[in-house]
Amino acid sequence: MRIASLAMAIFIACLITIITGCGGGGGSNDASSNSNTSPTATFTITPDTGTSSTVFAFDASGCTDAEDPASSLEVRWDWNNDGTWDTSYSTTKTVTHTFASTGTYTVKLEV
Repeated sequence: MRIASLAMAIFIACLITIITGCGGGGGSNDASSNSNTSPTATFTITPDTGTSSTVFAFDASGCTDAEDPASSLEVRWDWNNDGTWDTSYSTTKTVTHTFASTGTYTVKLEV
């Protein structure tokens, strides 16, 4: 399975900082071919700042893959980067989320 991930930190009521944590599983399911590359994970967050009542819009539609069309890529989200995925894999690349309290959050995306 090829996996790429990107984490971003959200400072609610402050600012957003990007953590360039792109990485991936790499490799192909076919042992005879090593030409398969990991997808590129990327997302944006709107608005840049907010409070505990702010609805943040996450957009991962910029994710790409050399071997597969973007429309077939599946993503999932971990809202606190705690290792527990908060959503299932989906080809829908846009989602909204509201954080329960103000603070600093690192959001992880897996493609």
